[in-house]
Amino acid sequence: MTVRLEPYVEFAKKAFSREATYRMEVFTNLGSVLLRLYIMKSVWTALYAQNVAPAGVPLDAILTYTAVALLMSIILEIDGTR
Repeated sequence: MTVRLEPYVEFAKKAFSREATYRMEVFTNLGSVLLRLYIMKSVWTALYAQNVAPAGVPLDAILTYTAVALLMSIILEIDGTR
């Protein structure tokens, strides 16, 4: 009885390719989140520097709210493909 390895090798190649695709998506999503956090921090810091900020709300509270809101939107995102 001879065992053919070609189907197993092909299956392994496809599985590796699929996993590599999703891994890249994870890295790009993480990079996107970090970039959005940086941009939001820059925007709010600039607004506070120009005294255009809401009265009575400190900068660290706004930055915390922004970060939590962004992370919650990612966690609660409804997407059937994930």
